[in-house]
Amino acid sequence: NWTEIQKVVASDREASSIFGSSASIHKDYAIIGASSESKDVTGENILNNAGAAYIFERDEVGNWIEAQKIVASDRGTGDLFGISVDIDDNYAVVGAFFEGEDLAGENTIPLAGAAYIFAPDATGSWAGTQ
Repeated sequence: NWTEIQKVVASDREASSIFGSSASIHKDYAIIGASSESKDVTGENILNNAGAAYIFERDEVGNWIEAQKIVASDRGTGDLFGISVDIDDNYAVVGAFFEGEDLAGENTIPLAGAAYIFAPDATGSWAGTQ
């Protein structure tokens, strides 16, 4: 039988952020998407439905602790960053299927989509790599 071991929520949770719209877990890391989150990592720069993802780490006694909120480097209104997520030891991938710009932030094609790759840096913070 499966038993719930812990419920997690975003530290900055708010109505309609859709936290849990996607989730992935690997060993001591979990990533949870909030595809309609509107605030950036500072809690400011509100862009409706830009999206976010949250990295959780399991501590030494087995509790899942929120480690970091991540957003797209080029976040935009309606991108739905976090609609899909996956995580492995050294990489996290976050999808934003309504993102429309190319790598240079130009040549907009509506709803073209994008995926963002993150990795932990030397300090353990997850940073965009590509």
